Amino acid sequence: MASQRKILFVTKDKGPFNVTRNVVPALRARGHDVRVIAEGLSAELWEQASEKLLFKGSIDFEKAPFEICIHRSLSEFAPDVLVVTGSVPINLERRFAVQAEAWQMPIVCIEDTAGSATRLGIRPGLVLTLNRLAVDFYRAT
Repeated sequence: MASQRKILFVTKDKGPFNVTRNVVPALRARGHDVRVIAEGLSAELWEQASEKLLFKGSIDFEKAPFEICIHRSLSEFAPDVLVVTGSVPINLERRFAVQAEAWQMPIVCIEDTAGSATRLGIRPGLVLTLNRLAVDFYRAT
């Protein structure tokens, strides 16, 4: 069996929750230490799915701003891999991805919409996508 990894998921919206909700327990079942940071609609959905969040932001960061220290969050959990999505408007997903890239941490983006990884402001090491349109989009870039 492969070694256990520490994996941090950062999500915001309902679509990203829908494409990641089954991945988290599947990784745990394989022995990985998986944590979730969520804001927006995904935070409530994670809690309804009995997920204990490492951090919960507001539903709308523009109307109800909140603070989180990205550096400390990454330092304390020290994930081997960061998994993000690309919500609109993007907030924590981008902030975590930018910091992880600066630290040369592997980044995975799981898309619920073709091209949403481009919102991150960085180029993830791996983009997991759900449809042919997105595959064609990334092959052309």
